[in-house]
Amino acid sequence: MKSVWRLSICVVLGALYLLVQSTVSADVPENQDSAKVLTSAVDTKDSNWGSDSSRKEELGITTPEKLSAVIYPYQSCTVSTEVRGIVDFMKFKEGDPLEKDVVVSEISRARYESIVGEFRGNYEAVVRTLERAKENLAVQEELYDKRACTFDDILKARSEVRILEARKNEAEFKLKQAQLNLDACIIRAPFSGNVSVLYHEPYEAVENLEKLFGVVDTSKVYARVNWPESRLSELEMGKKAYFQYGGRTYEGAIEKISSLIDPASKSKRVHILIDNPNGKLQVGMSGSVSLSDKAKVSMDIGTPSN
Repeated sequence: MKSVWRLSICVVLGALYLLVQSTVSADVPENQDSAKVLTSAVDTKDSNWGSDSSRKEELGITTPEKLSAVIYPYQSCTVSTEVRGIVDFMKFKEGDPLEKDVVVSEISRARYESIVGEFRGNYEAVVRTLERAKENLAVQEELYDKRACTFDDILKARSEVRILEARKNEAEFKLKQAQLNLDACIIRAPFSGNVSVLYHEPYEAVENLEKLFGVVDTSKVYARVNWPESRLSELEMGKKAYFQYGGRTYEGAIEKISSLIDPASKSKRVHILIDNPNGKLQVGMSGSVSLSDKAKVSMDIGTPSN
């Protein structure tokens, strides 16, 4: 009986041993496959890092050199009216392109033209009256030489001439002011660009110095960046710089460097001028800026950086 139990126990132990061996042998390939996948991922990452590193090395750029930057227009302004009146028309809508000195709007032009006509007539009338007064003075002086009039008559004639000369100067000043108002009621574009915003529509009333519209010039743009105080030695006027946005790289040059350091951010404001003939860079875009000391890169506007 004891021998039977011993035999049964040996059989059970042998079965358990075989079961454990089969389980271990099945787990080994899975672990090996996981190790292979992990090794492959690491190799891929290393190869990509090497590719990026070689690209950055070719550009002369290292990752710490990249700084955040925002696009600003080359020129921008808000055009206001110097006169009060009613907006006759607005030739352009927001976003429309316009050329320098083109007429954009007019403010009560007919009224200012009539005022100019009124003051021109007053001026011409005073000029004619002054001419007659001078002629009369000449006659009085001639008569006085012939003892045909008194000295008091000459004084009266001279006084009339001086009064009319003062009136002439006043009329001339008023005419010039009316002409300035007429010129000011014709609103022109200060430079070529695009209408950024309209503050008034036709037939609306406006007061002196009230805003009419805004203009931006984006044929060139600035990438504005706050340059760290610790890296000021890298800056140089005219030095090449590269703005990266949306997978593209745009070449520019440093044009303006602030003379002041912001104590809060410990940085200087730097403006990098970039040609933007196709308008691909728009005001407000955010990207990164880096410098290159190497002349290996020759990039057109919008050349992909990858």
